[in-house]
Amino acid sequence: MDTSSGLPGSKYLAWHIRRQLAFDIWPLALAIFLICIVERDQLLDAELSTWFTIFRVIFECTSGYATIGLSLGTPDNNFSFCGEFKPLSKLIVS
Repeated sequence: MDTSSGLPGSKYLAWHIRRQLAFDIWPLALAIFLICIVERDQLLDAELSTWFTIFRVIFECTSGYATIGLSLGTPDNNFSFCGEFKPLSKLIVS
């Protein structure tokens, strides 16, 4: 059974999934890159280096993009990790 793309059914599905994931990764990668630029002072701060890391930025952006709603939080405050972002970074996440 051929599809309009000339690929068999199972190969078409794998091709479509790869193409969709590649399409969705670019806005997420751009958001992470821009947030790392905006938050570079906090990322390089030695006092915050134990919990303000690039991994947490990636986790928060991925969770927000996928509308999962998980957050790693902050050690001293009762709000999500995005609460520590500067206003421009919060705008990028939203």
